[in-house]
Amino acid sequence: MHHCEDRHRPDLTPNLYHFIRKENNINSSPPAVVLRDILKDGVIKATKSYIPGEIPSVCMTETPIAAIKWMRKYNSRFHDKYSQYGIGIPKEYFYIQGGRPILYIGDNEYYAIAKEMLNTDDEEKFNKVVNLIIKEITRGRIIIPYSEQWRVCRFTYWEDDGGGLQMGKDWRHEREWRKKEDLVLPTDPIVFVPAKKGKIDVPGALRRWLSEDANLIHCKGAKVYCLNEIESEEDL
Repeated sequence: MHHCEDRHRPDLTPNLYHFIRKENNINSSPPAVVLRDILKDGVIKATKSYIPGEIPSVCMTETPIAAIKWMRKYNSRFHDKYSQYGIGIPKEYFYIQGGRPILYIGDNEYYAIAKEMLNTDDEEKFNKVVNLIIKEITRGRIIIPYSEQWRVCRFTYWEDDGGGLQMGKDWRHEREWRKKEDLVLPTDPIVFVPAKKGKIDVPGALRRWLSEDANLIHCKGAKVYCLNEIESEEDL
C-alpha cells in the first residue's frame, strides 16, 4: 500500500493512531492487557462511549507524533485520558475499511435548522423547539441522518458576559477519525509502549504475545516503538 502525500506535511500524518485509555471507571483493564488482547485478536472493538446516536464505532487520531508528544506534555485532557500504549495503521487502510474524518457541528446550525423547520414568528414556540433540537443534536439526531450520526462531534463558541466569545465544546485537538463497528487490523501495525530508563518497557504478558507466542497472534508482524524515543513519522 502506498503512503499518501500526508507524509510530507508537518500538520498531517500518513498514519492514524489509537491510544489505549488509562485504567479508570471506563476502562477497568490495564492498558498493557488491552493492547495484548488487541494484538492477539487483531481487532479494535467498537464502543458506544461518547458516540452520538450510540452507534458502536472505533476512534483514531490523525495528529502527528510531534503534536501527540506536545499534547502529552501540555494538554491535561489528553495526558489524563490516554496511556502510552497505542497502535498505528496507514490512513488509507482505515479509509478503505470505512473510516472517515468526523463532522464538527456548531450551535449556529441548530438555530438555522430550527427556523427552517418551524417557519414561525412565535418566539415561545421557537425557543421551545430550539432547546429540544440542542438536546437531540447532542446525540447526533435531527440534522444528520441516522446512518451518519457516528461521525458527529459538537463544536461551539459561547458568548461571555462582556460580549466576547470563549471556547465551549472543543475536541479538535484529537483530530479524530471514526469507523462504524469493529476494526480488523493489518498483521503489521505500529505499536507504542512506554519506556523505562531509556529502554522499551514491554510488560511480561505483552512480551510473550510478541515473541514466544508470536504464531498465536493476528498482529505477528507488529513493529514496536517507544513514543518518547521518536520525534516524527520519519522515525517509524
